[in-house]
Amino acid sequence: MELERVRSFIGTADYQTYKREKLRGEDAKEFASRRPFAITDDTTYRLFEKEFESINSLLLSPGPTFKEVMERLRKYCQTGER
Repeated sequence: MELERVRSFIGTADYQTYKREKLRGEDAKEFASRRPFAITDDTTYRLFEKEFESINSLLLSPGPTFKEVMERLRKYCQTGER
């Protein structure tokens, strides 16, 4: 969400088309029924956190933590800031 091209893409007709193409079937239903970036199960959260850390250490050293990324995304979802 820190890139202008990402912020300006979200909510556009092209974004809606992209979502329809990429999210189909059960994934589309799941995506539509949940709050964005809400992981309420601790086990699932820790799994995502662990995977993020392993990828982060390869790509973004040193980069933000999973928690920091999730907090930024949640803030954006709540405020709709662009």
